[in-house]
Amino acid sequence: MSWTRHACSPAYRVGVTATTEAGNLPTVSTAPPALQEQTVVPGVAVTLTVEGLPPQPGRWAGGWSNAGRWAGRLRRVAARGLTAPGGIVLAALVIAPGVAVDLVRSGTFGTPSAVTFVLAGLLAALAVRVRALGTAAILPPLLFIGAVATLAHFGGKNRGLREVMLDVGTTLALSAPLVFATTAAALAVVLVRLGLHLAHRRR
Repeated sequence: MSWTRHACSPAYRVGVTATTEAGNLPTVSTAPPALQEQTVVPGVAVTLTVEGLPPQPGRWAGGWSNAGRWAGRLRRVAARGLTAPGGIVLAALVIAPGVAVDLVRSGTFGTPSAVTFVLAGLLAALAVRVRALGTAAILPPLLFIGAVATLAHFGGKNRGLREVMLDVGTTLALSAPLVFATTAAALAVVLVRLGLHLAHRRR
């Protein structure tokens, strides 16, 4: 039995069509006659088919494809909401500018940090998905402690872990009304969203 070898580049695929005396076997692929080369074997006629594949996307086509995938992911996130880690990252990004301003100005928790703290707590409660609402409800106190600890550590007014902890505790006690109000507002947003979700499911 003899076979005819056919050189193919990686941009082509090869198909084989076999014909016997009993009839035709299933065709794997077809191509124009100019791309077919036939070898006759006793009892079997084998046709080697080379079928051109579409050109591979270039650099710009791949870039647009990646941009389309990212746009689809962003649309899904906007529709479903952020995960719990995503909500934490969002809140940290919102409060970070206020902490940075206070760190440069006085090294203590001031108005910029307080404003961005409230915004961060409310935005996290609005942006997370339903399954992460529990995280959004307990996030404001943790976010406040993280912001105050950052200011106490990098503000340059405390020496050692003990003084940092005392500063955090003092600031938390003095700012308790702000923390409670922000937590209550975030909890209210969570409850409203949860109620709307349950009402939508019952329809």
